[in-house]
Order: sequence, then C-alpha cells, then structure tokens
Amino acid sequence: MCGFFTSIAQAMMGKVLGYDNRLLIGVVAGSVFIASTLGQFLQGALPLRLRLPLGCVSLMLGVIPIALGIYTQSLALFIGGAVIAGMGQGTSFRAGMSVIAAASPTREKAAVTSTFFVVVYIAISVPVIGLGLMASTTEDNRDHFRRCDGITGGAGFGTADSAGTGRGKIDLSRFSLQAAAD
Repeated sequence: MCGFFTSIAQAMMGKVLGYDNRLLIGVVAGSVFIASTLGQFLQGALPLRLRLPLGCVSLMLGVIPIALGIYTQSLALFIGGAVIAGMGQGTSFRAGMSVIAAASPTREKAAVTSTFFVVVYIAISVPVIGLGLMASTTEDNRDHFRRCDGITGGAGFGTADSAGTGRGKIDLSRFSLQAAAD
C-alpha cells in the first residue's frame, strides 16, 4: 500500500478522481503512512497470536474501499480505504518484525531483521513497477489501479490465512512474550 500511494497518488488523484490540489494530494498520500504508524503503535493492544492475521485482514479490507473509490471516483471511499489499509499494513509489519526478531537467534538477529527489511522494500517496489508498466500501455488507469488493489487484497488474504491456520506459523511458546511484543 505504501508504495502504491507514494508512487501514483498524484496521477491517480488528478487523472482518475479529478483533483489537482497539491495539499489534498499530499494529505491523501500521507494518510496511509499516518495510519500505518498508528497501526504499529496500536498493535500492542491486540493479543499476540492475532496481531499478524488481524493486520493482514485489515489491509485486505482496506483495499475494498480503495477500489470502490477509484471505480466510483469517490475521494471519501479512497481515503477511508487508505486509512484502513494503512493501519493493517502497520499492524502486520510490526507484528511480522516482532515474530521474526523473537524467533531469531540472538547472534543472528541483526542479519535476520535486515533481511526482513530488504524483502519488504522489494515487495513495495515490485507492484509499483508493474503498475507503471501497465499504465504505460493505456490511458484508462482505473483498470490498472483496480488490478493492483485486487492483487494486494489477495496477498493480504493469503498471508492472513497462512498466519491464522498455522501454515508457516512460528511457534512462539519458547520465546518471551515481551520480546515478541517489542
């Protein structure tokens, strides 16, 4: 979501939603980051085992109003979706980082968390590059934005399903809950 909003918010706001006010565009692009930060802070209030699945579900559910906002050209839906998805992104990011840090051997914690960041940055970049390539083939960008939203929603659903059912789940019972919460 963060890559999506920072890379195409200006073009989407102008060409699809019909807004050209730079302050408004900045607020819309920044809303996902503010919500992500809020999600990172608030994830500590969630039960440890539900943080990652709930973050992924929130990310997935936020994609729906974003796509509807693009389709109906509704700024309110678009911003509402950005806030929901941003909170989910922040929650799932921090929960994922906590699980990885807690499961890492002490001597390898820096290498493992650094690798996590590399993977996250690649994951942010690939959809944006794909969206840019799709946008260069036609003038109707709404289809491209909806496809990107669909892919993001599907990825969120898959991750939430995996985290919620135990597939790919890391057993945290041997780790301190406080270490995982930090």
